[in-house]
Amino acid sequence: MAEERDQGFRRRERAVRNDNPSSERLCYFLRHHPAKDQVFAAKGQPGGWFKYEDVRPWFTNLSEAQLDALVANSRSFIPPHDNRFENKTVSGEKWIRARYGHSYDTSFADVEHDSEQDGIPTLTELLIKQVASDLPKYLPMLVDLSDGLLVSALFHKHKRLTDGKISNKVLKCFLLPQVTVLDFKGLLIEDSIIRLLPKACPSVHSLSLEGCFTCMTDTNLQFLLKRCTELRLLDISGCKYLTDTGLQTLIKLGTKLTFLSVRWIKTVSPKWVQQACRAFPNLELINITGCSFVHPKHVTELRTEFPNMIIQYDSVDDMVVNHDELDHDVAQDHFMALEQDEVLEPVVEVVIEPPVGEWI
Repeated sequence: MAEERDQGFRRRERAVRNDNPSSERLCYFLRHHPAKDQVFAAKGQPGGWFKYEDVRPWFTNLSEAQLDALVANSRSFIPPHDNRFENKTVSGEKWIRARYGHSYDTSFADVEHDSEQDGIPTLTELLIKQVASDLPKYLPMLVDLSDGLLVSALFHKHKRLTDGKISNKVLKCFLLPQVTVLDFKGLLIEDSIIRLLPKACPSVHSLSLEGCFTCMTDTNLQFLLKRCTELRLLDISGCKYLTDTGLQTLIKLGTKLTFLSVRWIKTVSPKWVQQACRAFPNLELINITGCSFVHPKHVTELRTEFPNMIIQYDSVDDMVVNHDELDHDVAQDHFMALEQDEVLEPVVEVVIEPPVGEWI
C-alpha cells in the first residue's frame, strides 16, 4: 500500500512537470549542463550561480522578464515545495541558479563577485592560484602560514587543479594545527590520514568525507568523533561501508553537530533520522537524499515533527545520478565551512542547502 502511494506521488510529480516544460528544461540545464560544458561552467560562481546573459543564449525563447517569472513561480515537488530557482542582482547584473540536485561540483573556484567587474580577479585569488599551481615548491612553507582558512583554500585549489589526484604524502602537509576546515570530498585517503587528523588538526570543525568510502568505516568514524571534539559540520555522504553500528555511534558522539549529510547511505532509516534529530540539539540541517529506506511520506512526517530543522531530501526523479559513480565522487550539493567568508567575504547563501561559505 505504501509503495502504491509513493508511485502515485511520483506520477503526480511527472504529470505536473510536463505542464511546465520551460521550467523543467531550465532546471535540468542549470543542474547538469555545467558538468558537460567546461567553458560554460567556468562562467559560473560557487553555489551554481550563472549570469542571465550567459544562460539566455541557450533559451532564446525566454526574455529576461520570463526568466524572472520562472524563478518566481516554479516550485519543487518535494515538501515544503520551495522555489526551484533563485536569483539575485550583484553590481547591476542578474544571476540565477537551481537550488538543489546538481550533478557537478558547485564549489568551483571563487572570484569575489564585487571584484569581477571587467573580469579582474582579486589579488588573493591570483596568489592562491600561483601557489597551488606550483605547490611542491611551497609545501615546506605551509606550516608558517598562520591563516588556516588560506591553507584550506590552497588545498581546495590544488585538489581542483590535479582533479583530486593528491598523494597521501602531500595531503599530510596540509594537516596543520591552524586548519579548521577540511574538504576530502572524493579523495582516496588512507587510514593513516584518519588516525593523524585529530592530533594534527585539533580545532577542525568542518569535515567533508563525501565519497571517501575506502577509509570511512564504523571504526574510523568512531575514532574521529571521539577525538574531534570541535566538529560541527560533517559530510559522510556515499560512505557505503558504514553500518547500523557506525550510525548509532554517530548519534552518541555527534551531539554538537549543526550540519550533517548522510546522503546515499543505504542503512539510514526514517527511525534513525528521527533519533538523530532528537539527539542533536544544535542540528540545523540534515541531508538524507538517496537513502533508500526513506520515502517522501517519511520526510513529510519528519518535517512535521521537527518544524525548526531543515530536512533536505531531493527525490530520485529530481536527480540524474549514476550509482556506480558514487564510488569515485558523490556528485551533488556542496559542503563548505561557515567561516570561509573571512577570506574574501563572499555572499553566504543559506536556503535548503548546508550553511555554506564559498571556497576561494
